[in-house]
Amino acid sequence: MRDLLGGKGANLAEMANLGLPVPPGFTITTEVCTYFYTNGKSYPPELEADVNAAL
Repeated sequence: MRDLLGGKGANLAEMANLGLPVPPGFTITTEVCTYFYTNGKSYPPELEADVNAAL
């Protein structure tokens, strides 16, 4: 999962899977980062709706 979530995101997911108390939240994948830098520093069009739904 490290390739998709990045180091910090993968570690948080693993701690949550182990039942450790992790604050609620969500991780934006490394795919979004790659998209951002290959598309003129713009975000994928569906990101805003996905983030709003997750909040």
